[in-house]
Parts: sequence; C-alpha cells; structure tokens
Amino acid sequence: MAQATLCAPQPRAPPADTRHCAAPLAKFPPECTCGAVAQLGPGSSLVPLDEAKLEAAVQRAVKAWAVVDAHLADGRPFMLGEQLTFGDVTCGVHVNRLFQMGNEGPEGRFGHLRYLRAWYERLCEREAYARCVVAPTLGVGR
Repeated sequence: MAQATLCAPQPRAPPADTRHCAAPLAKFPPECTCGAVAQLGPGSSLVPLDEAKLEAAVQRAVKAWAVVDAHLADGRPFMLGEQLTFGDVTCGVHVNRLFQMGNEGPEGRFGHLRYLRAWYERLCEREAYARCVVAPTLGVGR
C-alpha cells in the first residue's frame, strides 16, 4: 500500500476541490490532503465493483486453475516432477492467495481442485514457502 502515503492527511487545510478523490490511485495529486486513500484497508477500492466483470474473472480463474489441477493429477509432487522448480514458486505465490479466500476460494468455487490443494499443502510444508509467502499474506510476524 505504498501509494496510500500519497494521500495521507497532512496538517494543512484540505483542497477546496476533492473531485480527484474518486479517481484511480495513480491520479491522486501529491498535495491531496483529503485522507481518502489513507482510509482504505485491505480489499478496498475507490473504483466501484462491477459484479458482471468479477463473475467473468472468477469463471476464467476456475478454468485456469482446473488446468493446473489436471496437470498435477498424475501424482507428481511438483509442477515438473519430483523436484521443486521456479514454476512451483511462481504459481505458489498466486495459489496462496486463492486458498486464503475462504468460501469463494477453495471451499466454494475452487473446492473441486483437490490435486491443486494437495500441491499447495506440500508447498506449505516447506519452511521457506511458509515464512516468505504464506506468513506475510496472513500478517504473521508484523
């Protein structure tokens, strides 16, 4: 949330025109003092949620992760076989977020991806993955 500091409240009067506060974060002027960005938390957005686009994106994600699940269905422990590779690391970062989504995540729409879940659990058994990927996204150690 590095951009949040651009719009943190300052000890000066807010600008008369705050219409920029409804703009995407990149358009916030450095002199903004309205505090809009500073009030945002995890998962917040200044852009209204488009439910149809979100649903379409979820459907694409279900299909994409199903391809990975099918790839792992032959019993291989990692993406390319017996050894952990860069492919596991890069996909593992993304699947970590997937499995932290709760009901909409693996227990909901992604719950049928049992090979993907088993692969993720193998990654979580690795101390470096748990410390460097899982722990920071859960706020552990802050």
